[in-house]
Amino acid sequence: MIQRKRILQQSGIFLKQNPGEAHLTIDELREMAASNNASVFMYKVSRYVGNISLTGIENSIHCHGTAKLNNDPDLCQLTQTALKGFLVQKYKDENYCSDTTELDQDIESGQKAADTVCQYVDWLLSTVNPNPPEEGMWIRPEIHPCQRSHDIPEYEKTSDYVDLLNMVQRHTRCSTSYCLRKKSNETELKCRFHFPFDICPKTKLEFEKIHTSGDDEHYRAKIVTKRNDSRLNNHQQLQLQGWRANCDVQVVIDHYACVEYLTKYAAKGEPRSPILKQAFNSIVQNVDNSTDSRRVIKKVVMKSLGERDYAAQETSFVVFKTPQLII
Repeated sequence: MIQRKRILQQSGIFLKQNPGEAHLTIDELREMAASNNASVFMYKVSRYVGNISLTGIENSIHCHGTAKLNNDPDLCQLTQTALKGFLVQKYKDENYCSDTTELDQDIESGQKAADTVCQYVDWLLSTVNPNPPEEGMWIRPEIHPCQRSHDIPEYEKTSDYVDLLNMVQRHTRCSTSYCLRKKSNETELKCRFHFPFDICPKTKLEFEKIHTSGDDEHYRAKIVTKRNDSRLNNHQQLQLQGWRANCDVQVVIDHYACVEYLTKYAAKGEPRSPILKQAFNSIVQNVDNSTDSRRVIKKVVMKSLGERDYAAQETSFVVFKTPQLII
């Protein structure tokens, strides 16, 4: 009863703040439904529905997060030092300099900074596979590693690590339904995760030129990790064997890139559910011409909040009567 009262209050607020929609006739509402021209009206209603209805649908349970470790050697500052050394080296290669003492110092400092960054990255994460499937030596385990507990005996940890890598950490195939995309200025489909990667014998810090509106040259730092498996995703062994599912670890070497990442996921919108539109079409087609349009709009809101979408995972829990709360 409390929820119903709140829903009615919310629909009343909508009608007061949108007097134009409150005075629509039943025939006009039906015309909207018949012409599939109710998107603006639905958008307005959905904002009020969203205030009291949370219906986030995701294909898989996952989480995003950032962390600054206590032993961080100040990667962002080191990257800036490495970039300065890179630019000085570029200037030295393209211009004649009579005295290069100061330039050589900047270049040396930049190289040391780059080496420190790479050493830290190698300590933190990996894209090296001890036993890639392509070599034909790995045998698929009888029990999927995701079904095992994180409490693995010491003598099995290495084989368990390899099993997890080969079964949950490899981007084994690309498809148009998932990752293959084509940019507007390109004709070839490419994986949006950039797989497969080139094999790399040593971790290195690279700088790629980026396009900007001005005339100044700008460069972006990029970590290229040591790699012997073109399909393996970035991972950290301890995290992988604890989480026991796909993980992705990225190192922050640029403050602005970190802010961009956080903003992207904080502002990411969910796909809009079709329930509201279906409810609208169903209700306006089954009311009398004499019905007050304001009552119809309230019915749309009530119907939309009386139904909700179920993700595939939640559906399987319900069908198999699996407990959804573990205490």
